[in-house]
Amino acid sequence: MSIILPCQSIQDKLGRTICLRLFEEGDFKSLCKMYDEFEPKGKAMGLPPAQEDIRYRWITEIVEEWFNIVALSEDRIIGHAALDRPLSAKAREFMIFIHQDYQNRGIGQAMTFSMVNAAKVLDCERVWVVVENLNRIAIAVFRKAGFCFASGPDVERLMVVTPLFRGSERRLT
Repeated sequence: MSIILPCQSIQDKLGRTICLRLFEEGDFKSLCKMYDEFEPKGKAMGLPPAQEDIRYRWITEIVEEWFNIVALSEDRIIGHAALDRPLSAKAREFMIFIHQDYQNRGIGQAMTFSMVNAAKVLDCERVWVVVENLNRIAIAVFRKAGFCFASGPDVERLMVVTPLFRGSERRLT
């Protein structure tokens, strides 16, 4: 099943227009540039990879094998979120990265809500993400999107949402 999403325009906390849309094949170079500029490398459990050739292999695998959306500011990719494509399970891993110059503006929240809603369309029963215990901002965003902790306190924690059973679609206001 394919999902067709038009460009969804949102206003970030600075009043700038950000477009959320599906990743397209022509976006690869711009996505690589975002990850090349992303700091600090390896921030989230070693991702994005610091070594360029490993980073490009990782990006290639993600865009070829996962369901991807991007956030653009003036035609520049400034955010990337993805859901893996499992072969049989109805549980998908979620990942999200926002360029450091665009963090804390509501972009990650909008992308997270969009991906949870996409998971519902994909008939996904469960979406999970691993988050560092000290990353309070990400934890707050994931909670707003319906994620709950599924593991005890540790350096990293598992959070899960069940999109098919969340009820009505959540929307940003």
